[in-house]
Amino acid sequence: MDQLLPKLDHCGIPAILTPFVIALTGDGRTSKGILDILQHLPNIEIIDPDALPGLFEKPKKLNKIYITTIKPQHMVERLDGGSWDKQHYYKKP
Repeated sequence: MDQLLPKLDHCGIPAILTPFVIALTGDGRTSKGILDILQHLPNIEIIDPDALPGLFEKPKKLNKIYITTIKPQHMVERLDGGSWDKQHYYKKP
């Protein structure tokens, strides 16, 4: 990590890999632990999953690392068209 951080900060990320997005699934202890580690990377921006499509419409930033947390409401939708309801999801996944 000590060797990687200065290189990322100075050289950036290869253009072919941008926008560079790290997506965590869920918001439990594992995701929170990973997020604690990732926050040591230079030039990170934590974004909402709904903002992901917009990253491909902007000019690419070679020194930016985007981190997002994807939760069940971002991955599923109800067959009846109703709004997201955590209790309903856990009762009838």
